[in-house]
Amino acid sequence: WSRDLGISGFVTNQSDGTVYILAQGPSSQLEQLIQKCYAGPEHAHVNQVTTNILPITKQYQSFSIKHEKCSRSSETLSHV
Repeated sequence: WSRDLGISGFVTNQSDGTVYILAQGPSSQLEQLIQKCYAGPEHAHVNQVTTNILPITKQYQSFSIKHEKCSRSSETLSHV
């Protein structure tokens, strides 16, 4: 979804079964991404969506899938 919306950042699965998304982009595209997260992909069950909007500390140029676990200390959603 993120690539289709022109959003940069990354997504990764966490060891507790949650999905962590760090996303950067225009507010309207981030809002669309958040709505898609509530729906989830086909055959997924979404219990909760939590967002944090923080200042950009690192600029991402593209969107990627990370296969290693990441720290939740970085920003979750950043407006450009």
